[in-house]
Amino acid sequence: MWKRFIKEYLTFSRKDRLGIIVLVSLITLSLCTPLIFPLLRKQAPADQESILKKVDQLNSISKDSFLPVSEKQFFSREKSKNPDHYVLFYFDPNEATLDDWIRLGISEKVASTILKYREKGGRFHSPEDLNKIYTLSKRDVERLIPYARIRQKENVIDRPYHSSETPKPEFTESKYYGKNPVRFDINLADTSQWKTLPGIGSKLSARIVNFREKLGGFVSPEQVGETRFLPDSTFQKIKPYLFFEYDGIRKINVNSATVDELKAHPYLSFNIANAIVQYREQHGSFHEINDLKRIQIIDEKLFGRIRPYLEIR
Repeated sequence: MWKRFIKEYLTFSRKDRLGIIVLVSLITLSLCTPLIFPLLRKQAPADQESILKKVDQLNSISKDSFLPVSEKQFFSREKSKNPDHYVLFYFDPNEATLDDWIRLGISEKVASTILKYREKGGRFHSPEDLNKIYTLSKRDVERLIPYARIRQKENVIDRPYHSSETPKPEFTESKYYGKNPVRFDINLADTSQWKTLPGIGSKLSARIVNFREKLGGFVSPEQVGETRFLPDSTFQKIKPYLFFEYDGIRKINVNSATVDELKAHPYLSFNIANAIVQYREQHGSFHEINDLKRIQIIDEKLFGRIRPYLEIR
């Protein structure tokens, strides 16, 4: 019986032996390739000329480039319009030009939004006010704040006036300050401006601004009424003083955003955010915003609310 077993199961034909030899050869070759390949590669000689050139460039940098600069004059080591190759220098966000913002590493589109913000009456009262620009990433804000220098304007109301002096125009920080409320853009107003409205105190003004920041900007005055703990009766009183014009809305790229980034938006719950990411992983990138309607739990009402805050890139 053993002889029969050996003959039937352990005896190889000529074809079997040839197959085994080929298989063993391939395995041996695959194991040896990583050891042989480095020996076959030619080591590229170091580009000594390029290295020496970079050393010379470093040595040629003037020490003056690292000295403090005054508020009236900006110094930089290099001028570049490529946002990936920026230079940092002291600047006043209320006076910086388009070229200044680009040199600081801000894209031309975002820089234009900042200029538009200023043209419509927006003003930076402190470096932290850079957070008002919704299209400016938090990373850029943190990078720029240490270099922002706000030029303080003199308030002549607080100075004694002498008849020998030449009269100067009065200056206040905001044209919205005062006893009587003045209409303002809901995306440009700070907490002090909100507090000029009837029924709005420090807490409510802070809640409105925080809600606006989480949204990425208001797209209609009615959204102000969604602020937590803001009574509808109070909202109806302040509504006539509100208008929407500034359109620098911060948007989320649905083709790259994570679940955490999506659910951070007030209009997107975890279930909605997770459904968007799962759909993207199963079906590939979204080609247009309307593709979100294919997700079953996103109805027309929800789609209308979130559409202004999402984009395809």
